[in-house]
Amino acid sequence: MTNRLLRWTVLLLAPRAGSPAGRARSAALRFVLGLLLRRVHLRELLTLLAPHLPESPASSLETELLVRAMKGTRATCLHRALAGYALLRGRGDPVQLVIGVARGGVELVAHAWLERDGAAIGEPEAPRVRYAVAFIHPAEPNPSPTELPMAAIRANPDVLLTELNDGTGVLLHLGTKFYFALNRSGVAAWKLLASGAVDGPEVLARGLAEGFATAPLERVREDVDALLAELRAESLILEERGAP
Repeated sequence: MTNRLLRWTVLLLAPRAGSPAGRARSAALRFVLGLLLRRVHLRELLTLLAPHLPESPASSLETELLVRAMKGTRATCLHRALAGYALLRGRGDPVQLVIGVARGGVELVAHAWLERDGAAIGEPEAPRVRYAVAFIHPAEPNPSPTELPMAAIRANPDVLLTELNDGTGVLLHLGTKFYFALNRSGVAAWKLLASGAVDGPEVLARGLAEGFATAPLERVREDVDALLAELRAESLILEERGAP
């Protein structure tokens, strides 16, 4: 499917409240976007849906009405956000797609929405009050990263950490679109991995033991081995054998 055909397919299927074919559109959109989300990196999909902004932006009222109309359909929040992103960016509105995560009891819950200039569009209340932002596109440009030493174990650059208010965290893999929950020590371990300064499980265990003085090193080593096994199984870390 070419980029142009992909974009027009999503625009054609974008759900509209009150449309006689609304339910069929929503079902077709879920199928098409579900297939694409399994095969394409999320950032790549967003780039395909809206490669550039036209010179004549849409009005704020037009944007608000369009998003509210889409909210009245059966499409999921992510599918609505993706379709709305394609529609609005195509009309020249510099919206951003945002994904947030929160704890709903023992389960993780996620929500996707659109923002313009940091303000949510078509939402009954500000989603950032409840959800910690895990992903935003287009993101503000970051300064050039500092060169880090090569490490035997490092965080997958396609994985984003979101810290929650209770000290736990959530990893979002932009390739697989899966979430992975971390406890407090898991968050600390991930930050060490993301720093690029971990030369192996032993170094990671010692770094964690320094931050959790009450935990014996032997217990920390066991926890690190279990955590790395789970992260490895979910493709959340990269390992470089024989790194200096």
